[in-house]
Amino acid sequence: MGKVRLLAMVGVFLLMVGCARPRQQRATLGEPSEALLQQTARVVHDHDLEGLTRLLDEHPEVLTPIGGRIYPLELAIETDQPEVAALLLKRGLNPNLKDEQGETPLHRALGGRGRVLKVLLAAGASPDLVDQEGRTPLHRAAALGMVEAARHLLEAGAGPNQRDREGNTPLHLAAESDEELVDLLLYHGAAIEAANKEQQSPLYRATLAGKPDCVALLLARGANLAVTPSPLAIARQQLEQARQSPTEGFDQAVLDMVAEEIKNRTICLSLLEEPGKVHVGSPADEDPFAVPAVEVWPWVKNPQSRS
Repeated sequence: MGKVRLLAMVGVFLLMVGCARPRQQRATLGEPSEALLQQTARVVHDHDLEGLTRLLDEHPEVLTPIGGRIYPLELAIETDQPEVAALLLKRGLNPNLKDEQGETPLHRALGGRGRVLKVLLAAGASPDLVDQEGRTPLHRAAALGMVEAARHLLEAGAGPNQRDREGNTPLHLAAESDEELVDLLLYHGAAIEAANKEQQSPLYRATLAGKPDCVALLLARGANLAVTPSPLAIARQQLEQARQSPTEGFDQAVLDMVAEEIKNRTICLSLLEEPGKVHVGSPADEDPFAVPAVEVWPWVKNPQSRS
């Protein structure tokens, strides 16, 4: 690795952790020098485990946290080297050390292929520690649509219903990203009707995010359709009124309003057509009864089809 690249890597790290301090101040705090960090970067980049072992023996200060982060462990995470991470953790590193943003190494390990994440979990990293946003590593995996990482976290005991500062559970975030991840979280006990601080359910979030597969899966698992975006609720009310007063019909502008908020007309139609949610009957019926809403939908699509 060239010297210029080494300098750049070390400089980026120091700036990232907010610790670009003068050399003398770092020495006073027991932090490793930039030259030592460059040497560390070289042996880690070259996957030189013997060289890293010698370096740690001769310069244990390499493991001194800088801004709450341990440089060689950060390199192992960044370059996805589980053997390096394991070697460092055997030296007694705290796998739950938080940086100044409240992140643990486990939060940051989600950026790789999952190999370092498994090493951290095996070393006792807690999957339920939260960052400044109140988010666990599982929240982050859910937001990024990282199914395998989420699977490892859940198998390690991550709580599927922990809430971040906005009241979101991992399922709220998964509903905006990946159907398989939604299925995984539900299998592990995620609360399908959890409401965040804005009283939004995972179904609501999937609807607004325009994720028809997630919407369909949540509905199939029993998500409450009553907790939907307000324009959709208005549309469903209009549909019921069309049943009560067929001559008035369905205001197409309402459907346009729903589509504008939800950003996905397919989802609009699928939610309005959800079976058993709208009471319909012939105009002569005194007591409407429940049938699939799809039987009413032709009235909405083509008001002239009503007899």
